[in-house]
Amino acid sequence: MKHYSFRSFAWDFGIITQSISTTIKGELFVNNVEIYYSKYRSYFGVHFSPVYFLILPIFYLFQKAETVLVLQVVILSLSAIPFYLLSKNQLKSRTVSLLLGISYLLNPSLQGMSWYHFPPQTFLPLFILSGVYFLKKDKKLLCYISLILSLMTSEQTLYFIFLHLLYIFWYLRDRIRKDFSSKKISSNSLYIISIFITVVMWYLITSYVKNVLNPNPPPELKALGAFKYLMINDIFEIPYKFLESPSLFIKAIQVDLTDKLLYIFLTIAPGGFLSLLSPVALIPYFLWLLVALISNHRPYYELGFHYPGYTLPFVMIATLDGLEKLIYFFDTKRINDIIYKLSFLLLSASILLSIFTSPLSFLQKPGDFSYFRDYGITYPSFKDYSVMEVLNSLPYESLILTTPTMFPIISTYPNAYTIPPLNTPSQRLFSSHLSYLKSLNYDYIIFTYFWDKPISDLIYSNFIYKNKDYGLFIRGAGLEVYKRDYAGPPINISLKFCYKEISLKDSTIKEDHSSSSGRVIYVEPSVVPNRVAWFGPYITLTPGNYTVNFKIKIDNLDAGKVIKLEVWSNSLKKTLGQMYIFSSDFKQPMTWNVFQLSFEVNDRISDVEFRGLEVGRDVSISLDYIEVVAW
Repeated sequence: MKHYSFRSFAWDFGIITQSISTTIKGELFVNNVEIYYSKYRSYFGVHFSPVYFLILPIFYLFQKAETVLVLQVVILSLSAIPFYLLSKNQLKSRTVSLLLGISYLLNPSLQGMSWYHFPPQTFLPLFILSGVYFLKKDKKLLCYISLILSLMTSEQTLYFIFLHLLYIFWYLRDRIRKDFSSKKISSNSLYIISIFITVVMWYLITSYVKNVLNPNPPPELKALGAFKYLMINDIFEIPYKFLESPSLFIKAIQVDLTDKLLYIFLTIAPGGFLSLLSPVALIPYFLWLLVALISNHRPYYELGFHYPGYTLPFVMIATLDGLEKLIYFFDTKRINDIIYKLSFLLLSASILLSIFTSPLSFLQKPGDFSYFRDYGITYPSFKDYSVMEVLNSLPYESLILTTPTMFPIISTYPNAYTIPPLNTPSQRLFSSHLSYLKSLNYDYIIFTYFWDKPISDLIYSNFIYKNKDYGLFIRGAGLEVYKRDYAGPPINISLKFCYKEISLKDSTIKEDHSSSSGRVIYVEPSVVPNRVAWFGPYITLTPGNYTVNFKIKIDNLDAGKVIKLEVWSNSLKKTLGQMYIFSSDFKQPMTWNVFQLSFEVNDRISDVEFRGLEVGRDVSISLDYIEVVAW
């Protein structure tokens, strides 16, 4: 539903989906989104993530963007299995492990990752937790394979696996010491060394592949903007800069300090802070914590992104170790009772945290990016389904240009392109990328004024305006599709706007099962005259004729004047059409009526809204939807 509500974006969902889709067609993870980073367009030139090869067989059978969404949740959920097995191995209780497994699935970091569409870090909890389970079951080969699979997720993972090696050494320390004391060649030591060599070799392989696929990466790829307060030219300068100018680090840490502290709390609180009892297991977590603290890049210290994949498995490993250590402080006769109570306590804490931090929580408001990345459930609206239908009607092999918000719907199309957010990742790269996009001969150019309005304006001014190669192919209120060499009349479509797209003034949203969407814009009776019921949605209209249908019902047939319906141009500061509705226009109370208002647009007009003004007294008004029909 989030995807169908146009809340998935080209970065990173569109990149990953198109890269997987093109690989099925015989190209090596090619995408048309981040061309400014790699001229060969391969995702591996930016991030080396061969782990995606594992899901190609499934995607081959179901070549849709939805497949990626389903696979992500399946893979994240599967990580609960090694966590359960690891817990049962350490705590010797199926019931306790089941309770802890449920609390793990409620973990804010895990649920937040499921909200960010299928980054390679999705695999890390499954592989790392599996590796530790195999380690403690003395199945070193399977542990080694799990670590290799972890390395396959992204090039940054090798730093965390390198630090995780300290935990493996710590776990095997008694065996290694025993082997040394008996003057034998230690297989455990050789195992540690083999992992170390593998990490080094993987670094060399990763560097080689990225260099071949992206021989001249732009400096913006280093993401130095995430550490702008440190004034560095390379990530590896950070240790030297700390010794040279520690005051810069203090300044960097103070940026969004409250949010950073909240992030730390939310990443370790679900485990009851028991992870702090196992600091060796937490060493990789401390690495990311350092990165987050000195950064000014909010995704590094906010939930709802993929970065907790680097920390979650290590926190959970440390939590189990901490729980195991804690129970030894108590009388052995009470151990079972203690661990039961602790597991219930952790589950209760996870449930409580989920109420506040789950993307599905009723407390989350979609569109609010204050603490999390656009959490909250939304249902696709009439308008969303109409736009999806138009996008899906475009030929699969055609060359298409669209906006970042619309791109994910057609991200499996091999020749779909999009424009980055303005001046992203830099003004220099944005300008060069725009020049490249202007050199292509698109079959279709599609954009809307519901999302990415500045980019839609840019597309129109740079690709359509005064360009005789394109004709308006599909026309709707705020939706435009242009086709190369098209000279016929446009296909006119109608679009409905409901409470989701219309702005409220002296009104509220109310449940109404008799409405089309289950909710209405509701204006309650009042003695206050001339109230404003609704306004918006500020869309651009192309020249032509339009009819606006307002679906309304009232409760009082003796109210006299009910409301003034108006089509208003914000840019022209004038009325395009208006009509007054009276209670005598309704035959029955609380029965839906449709009122039509037609008008003509002679020139392209931006910021058009459909307003409900001058609400009468002592009458309740319910608006189901506003339908704009182009003709």
